[in-house]
Amino acid sequence: MKSVFKYLFFLSILYVYMYSPPVKIFIGGVNPIYILIAISVCFCIIRHNEPLRYLKHFKAEIFWFLCIVLYSIVRSGNEYIVKYIVSLVCAFAVVPFILFLANRIGICSKDRLIRAIMIVSAVAGCITMLCVFFPELDNYVRTQLIQYDEENYLYENARRGFGIAATLTSHYGFIQGTVIAVCPFFLKENKWFIFFIPLIILSILVNARTGIMIATWGVFVYSITSRQKVALPLAAIVFIMYFYLEDIMVALNFNAETIAWIMDFSDQMEDISSGDFSSGTVSTMLDTMVIWPSDVVEWLIGKGIVLYHNPFVTEHTDIGWFIQLNYGGLFYVFIFFTPFVIMVKRLARLGLRTLMIIFAGAVVIVNTKSNIFPNTGEFTFLMLLYFICVLDKLDLLQSAR
Repeated sequence: MKSVFKYLFFLSILYVYMYSPPVKIFIGGVNPIYILIAISVCFCIIRHNEPLRYLKHFKAEIFWFLCIVLYSIVRSGNEYIVKYIVSLVCAFAVVPFILFLANRIGICSKDRLIRAIMIVSAVAGCITMLCVFFPELDNYVRTQLIQYDEENYLYENARRGFGIAATLTSHYGFIQGTVIAVCPFFLKENKWFIFFIPLIILSILVNARTGIMIATWGVFVYSITSRQKVALPLAAIVFIMYFYLEDIMVALNFNAETIAWIMDFSDQMEDISSGDFSSGTVSTMLDTMVIWPSDVVEWLIGKGIVLYHNPFVTEHTDIGWFIQLNYGGLFYVFIFFTPFVIMVKRLARLGLRTLMIIFAGAVVIVNTKSNIFPNTGEFTFLMLLYFICVLDKLDLLQSAR
């Protein structure tokens, strides 16, 4: 029984790390991710040999991410320094702490860690669907349990934003999509997860539709690079859900607004596949969010201004590539993507080519719809997966016990 409680505690820590739920039940309404960060930093200071056991193998990644922070300080002062620090502390302090806890309770292998991630994703998906099915519960979560940063969040996102997580309408969907993308590698030992895949797909659709693109990318890459039969049930699930999606949502009594919003995304994907980019979100992105630097200086070192949801500028974009280009110019873009290139090359060098392709695709998709870094969403989740895969190949997950 004691081991069960330890495992449930670990899953709770993992849930906080993956989804940063801004629940009000903590002291002063503090997001539990910040409590986890504080504990992890103390752990790294007191037990510094433990995190160093892992971090010494990621010197190049740490160096280049620190270069991004340094450039940002030089370019625009300390305006965004907190976001960078939080993201990096999550990646390079909280992850070692999570791996330390995992070893202490005997989850000292890649398969067991990924299984824990799959369980947490399934739980998150269940919570989302409970909120969809029971409006009273959803109203309680939105008004009493969750503390949102944006004043009008609840009203503007009534048709979506179901669940207990930060950034439900963006990075929550990205993370769920990434779990679906990597799950084929581990379904042979976790056949139970197949029954949760439709639920997780629906949890993506009712929150952040772009996450489906990551999931589809992962399943597609796995299907063409692997001879495993596990791809067949996944393809069947995707096929059934695609062709009967509206009927499924009506049968499950989804909100009419939510159904219309999801089906609009389905129509947009069909238009894109046929070469039509003139409707919906894609048209908006191409017409208003493609913002190029206006002179040579801006091309080289940028404007020093973030164009993402910035109330002090007239031009706005959600496209990460243009956020980064306009913020710091080509010099910043080079520094920004160098650590990601290093990680992709390292995964390939370790023989994880299929995972490398999925990882690179996730970065491209997220950075097209949002800003891949800094954030405590998809970036920190990808870093957790990256740590697990690299350390497993270096035989350090087991030996660190």
